[in-house]
Amino acid sequence: MIWVAALTMLTGVLGAASQYNVKKILSFHIISQIGYMVMGLALYTPLALAGAIFYIVHHIIVKANLFLIGGLVERKHQTSELSELGGMYKATPLLAFLFLVPAFSLAGFPPLSGFWGKFLVIKDSLQNEYYMLAAVALFVGLLTIFSMTKIWSEVFWKAKPSKQNAETSGEKLCKKPEPCTTHPLSC
Repeated sequence: MIWVAALTMLTGVLGAASQYNVKKILSFHIISQIGYMVMGLALYTPLALAGAIFYIVHHIIVKANLFLIGGLVERKHQTSELSELGGMYKATPLLAFLFLVPAFSLAGFPPLSGFWGKFLVIKDSLQNEYYMLAAVALFVGLLTIFSMTKIWSEVFWKAKPSKQNAETSGEKLCKKPEPCTTHPLSC
């Protein structure tokens, strides 16, 4: 079960790191973070179980916040593709902050809640000499930082893409392919 935890963490975080859609990144991180919970169950010590339970509660709250903010971003821009988003820090700095705090918590930054759950299960894995599992958990934490900062920098920090740059491909010029093929001037 220990290797199931490691594989779950790695699969989820590598999937998240390869995505460029806010919802998909956050969804893959659900898989990754479940790996930390399974890690606590696999170690099956009081410390690891306490860490897993704490992490479950943390994850419910943090992931709900991240999805709510992702939904607000999508509602405002009608997309959740990172390439089509940007400039939200200037428009809504509070929303940028409200995304950054749970994102850093998910990544495990101290003293935020995500740190403590991860700390307990990693500490227990080291005490029980599962060094490779602890290394995987730390590596997954680093890739979680990468994914969360990728979302934040693309959605909030980078300049808002102009309409001309956003619609450079032929697919995006014709939003509805049927009218474009029958009436080319309707695009």
